[in-house]
Amino acid sequence: MVDKLYIDTLTEAEISKIEARLRPGQSSHAGFLGWNESLKASIYEDAETLRRLGITHKQIADKLDYLVENSQGNHGFTVEIGSTRGMQEDPFQEKWIPGTHSNLEITVTNQDGESISFGGPIIGLIEDYQFFEGKETRYRLDPETAVKVLKLK
Repeated sequence: MVDKLYIDTLTEAEISKIEARLRPGQSSHAGFLGWNESLKASIYEDAETLRRLGITHKQIADKLDYLVENSQGNHGFTVEIGSTRGMQEDPFQEKWIPGTHSNLEITVTNQDGESISFGGPIIGLIEDYQFFEGKETRYRLDPETAVKVLKLK
């Protein structure tokens, strides 16, 4: 389990600055966090969900990364990958996300026909910041759904 969340290492001023970049029309057109959402509350709620499930954010990020990197592999999942125009910046750091699938849209389907769809940057956002995006956003990856579809439990 995560001992300390990335969000807990930040000052309130830093959190406010990051929240502003996560809003729609800022570091991305769609945004990473809805207008009425709190970054801290979103991360804490998802962390509690993972704690309850006995899964870490890293387990989810590692599985997603493995499936994307091995999209044609014999692993029991169907992985469909499309690309978008341009690349996505890391909204937490105001820098480009090198080598992190930042222009990909991905759908993973398990053998039961259950699927999740997400943007490539979510893998790094989950691994580095324990952030699955806000519930009001298009690219959010619900951690409980991810655990179920990825067969982590």
